[in-house]
Amino acid sequence: MQLNFFSKLHSKEDDIIPPFSIRGAFPSVKENMRDNLVQPVDEAEWHIVGKDLVSYVREVFNGADVGNDLCKSIITLIPKIPCPEVISQLRSTSLVPIVFKILMKVITNRLKPIMSHLNADTQASFIPGNWNSGSSQVIWNGSFSNNFFLTRVKRGDPLSFFFFFLCMQCLSHGINEAVTQGLWKPIRFGRGGPALPHLFFVDDLILFAEALVPRMDVIKGVSNHFRKYSDEKVNVEKTSFYFSKNVGMDIIHAISECSGFSHSTNLGKYLGVPLLRGRKKYSLFKYLEEKICNRLSSWKASALSFAGRLTLVKSILLYIPSYAMQTVAIPEKTREKIEMHCRNFLWDGDSKARKIHAMKWKNMCRPKEEGGLGIRCMRKMNNAFLLKACWKLISTPASLWVKVARSKYNIGYQWKSLILLTNTLPPSSSLEPDRPFWMSSSSGVFMVASAYAALGGILEVKSTHNSSLWNLVWK
Repeated sequence: MQLNFFSKLHSKEDDIIPPFSIRGAFPSVKENMRDNLVQPVDEAEWHIVGKDLVSYVREVFNGADVGNDLCKSIITLIPKIPCPEVISQLRSTSLVPIVFKILMKVITNRLKPIMSHLNADTQASFIPGNWNSGSSQVIWNGSFSNNFFLTRVKRGDPLSFFFFFLCMQCLSHGINEAVTQGLWKPIRFGRGGPALPHLFFVDDLILFAEALVPRMDVIKGVSNHFRKYSDEKVNVEKTSFYFSKNVGMDIIHAISECSGFSHSTNLGKYLGVPLLRGRKKYSLFKYLEEKICNRLSSWKASALSFAGRLTLVKSILLYIPSYAMQTVAIPEKTREKIEMHCRNFLWDGDSKARKIHAMKWKNMCRPKEEGGLGIRCMRKMNNAFLLKACWKLISTPASLWVKVARSKYNIGYQWKSLILLTNTLPPSSSLEPDRPFWMSSSSGVFMVASAYAALGGILEVKSTHNSSLWNLVWK
């Protein structure tokens, strides 16, 4: 078993290996309340279960049999829609014992420091085919099904991320090998830019290749090779192609027939943000306005005071679009619509009759120290989030997206002049490497809150330049 591997691996240097820590492996109360898997265990209950739990975990790591009951899980199906008709409209949730989660968390904590140095071969020696995923039962209409044994990793297992990471690394190596051999032609952003054949986010893939049938055969070959060794199959229903405007319909039909995947003209949203953007930006971000309207329709504003509605506006409504604002500039029309709904909800409630707005929205967005209500201005928040992206563009030049952005849009003459100018500066007496310094923070590290304060004119920043905010970035 993989637990015996640790005892043999560190038998000669036990003095440098810290003992197993179990307290940090307990699922937090917030996590338990979120997934309702187990009852929370906190420090107040440690004196009751701690001694027995530590003893049991030590026995397991010394080679004791885990047992099938501990690995057993119960799968319950939660409907995604009011009246589900097919199994895909049900969301599965696994109920597992807390001791099993603690054991997996302990192993995960031990693997975290060395994960960056592991590859597929070393991980295969760590799990020599003895992984026991236990049995499961499905609750269907209140009754339990027969036991069945799982052959893959349980969803929610802390080790599942490591397995997904290593599996995707194997697929990445296969794609890069095809690129090296000239069989796979990746996409390039600008002359001399980095080649980009794929992007991964856990088990979600975006592949970039030339729109030719032979290239499709190469993609299928890499996919089949990966499937042979990982038993991971491509989901045809969730896979689609997106072609550039220069590709003819005959090639599109040929590739679709060869692959069996559908052709899509709109990739929709991924992680809550539209993947493609055109000139009609308002229609792309209209879903943010719809989210706020749906949330307002579920509230009974007449039962809330003005202070209660103000709290909902500040803590919920204006934070719904904050995730999308971190990477893109929200259209001005979308911001105005969202602020209009917030303003009407604050003053009118759910009443259809318009009431007098006693204060301008601009004044309400001022801080309380200046007579406002402390409401965050969406335009300033959006700019503050985008400043964070600009800060990463400067402070993390080795990131892939920074390389792509610089090669795609190139750096202008002023940036090149600044780079040449920095090479003529004398070395620092502190022997520390040069780094960008955010003047609105005492530590020099960029923070969105300080950027919002600087944009609003709240923070007094001492600077010899008074031209623009961008001059305040450097020190």
